[in-house]
Amino acid sequence: MCGDVGCFMSEVEDEDHPGKTIKEAEVSVMTAVPSSRRKGIAREAVTLVEEYCRTALGVDRFIAKIRVSNKASRAMFASLGYTEVKIVEMLPVSRLPAPVFTGIWVPYGVDGKSRSGPYNYIPSKRTEVETNTIEMEREELRKKQAEDRIREEALAKEAAEIEARRSQEAERLSEVKKDEELLLEKHSRSLRHYLLENVMPTLKEGIVEACEKAPEDGVTFLAESVYLSSPN
Repeated sequence: MCGDVGCFMSEVEDEDHPGKTIKEAEVSVMTAVPSSRRKGIAREAVTLVEEYCRTALGVDRFIAKIRVSNKASRAMFASLGYTEVKIVEMLPVSRLPAPVFTGIWVPYGVDGKSRSGPYNYIPSKRTEVETNTIEMEREELRKKQAEDRIREEALAKEAAEIEARRSQEAERLSEVKKDEELLLEKHSRSLRHYLLENVMPTLKEGIVEACEKAPEDGVTFLAESVYLSSPN
């Protein structure tokens, strides 16, 4: 860093329009490296600072306080369009009001040429727009992730409910099948008991009688014998 250019901003009364104020910036130039002087670096830096303050910060007027003996600085500001207005008394730093400071520094190489544009402490409009855009995209991503999470939780809950209903239905069908088997077994026992008590004795007697008489049609003889022996 070969030097520094600063702007001390303040609001002052407009001499041409009494009662109104304008933004005024006092330009201060400091060249730290003596070898960087007389190369136009300070003039280029002041031009960049003025352009930024005018477009981004809305400064209406620039002033510079220069010692009468500093002819080089007076000539440089004169080449930038500054006009000498008046000679003022320089106050000690302890008596100066605290200014609103906006710092801008311009990096230069050893050859005195700018390596890149101005580096601003205050973000530009483009930076603010990009930052806001990134933040909006992040917010949209967070919302989408939250919605996806809610949707996944709802699907998981629905799947769990379906599985629970399926399990309950399978258990109910198992109980119904068991009841049907018990009922069928009960009916089977009743039918077996009826056959043993009422049918088998009569059928046995008919078969014995058919064997003794040896009729030509044994089946018809057996059917008639069972029919005639039936109590009904």
